Amino acid sequence: MSLLTSLVSYWKQDEASGNAVDSHGGYTGVNTSATYVAGKIGNGSNSTGPTQYIEVSHEAGLYRTSGAHSISMWWRPVDTVSQAIYSVSKMDFDAGAREGFGFQVTSGSGLRFNVQKNGTVQSTGYYNTGWVAGTWRHVVATWDTANTRSNLYVDGTSVATGTPSSSTYTENTLAFSFHSAFSTSRIGAGTGVGVDELGFWDRVLTAAEVTELYNGGAGLAYPFSSGPANLKSYNTNLKANIKSIDTNLIANVKSFDTNV
Repeated sequence: MSLLTSLVSYWKQDEASGNAVDSHGGYTGVNTSATYVAGKIGNGSNSTGPTQYIEVSHEAGLYRTSGAHSISMWWRPVDTVSQAIYSVSKMDFDAGAREGFGFQVTSGSGLRFNVQKNGTVQSTGYYNTGWVAGTWRHVVATWDTANTRSNLYVDGTSVATGTPSSSTYTENTLAFSFHSAFSTSRIGAGTGVGVDELGFWDRVLTAAEVTELYNGGAGLAYPFSSGPANLKSYNTNLKANIKSIDTNLIANVKSFDTNV
């Protein structure tokens, strides 16, 4: 299956300034004071506090009350976190009846992915091993409410699974945010949280597809053409063509010598 199958949106974030263009869908990320810095592939977005974020206004395409979904991104952990904050998300964190999904950065720069309903965590995956502040890591979250399953991958490896206890969720009307933080959160001084190559799918990505996106640590940007694989194919075809040319050339020279 192609990685383009059921892809809803993909934000490369290679801009130097301004809004984040959706390279696949039509959901532009409106930039409020977030900056663009050197990312994993090209540029990426960066936030050092709750007043710096990129948001896509509420769209049904970026939220479903049920079904299967995946989010893939390259994520750079913050230097210090004084309280739990949220990164890529679509959830009302200040309200009592929290509904939605999101990546939560915990104190100490651990990463948790939550799917919540009515303020109760329905599914979660947590990973707090090997994070290095300022270093890009590949993160994928998949969840399927019908099959009550969620999975968190880091650098191509499944690190945590969860089991949603509900198959339906009330659709919220909040923005889909690349950098979000509820009012009591605070990021300490440092490089800030980075997000790059952010994609949203309306299906669960397979483990093989997650590995493909990780691409041995090099990453694979939209539209997901694998350079090394294409180069290998090109080299194979080139060698075949050269061999054919050499064979024909030798035959022609032999024919010429015979005629002479």
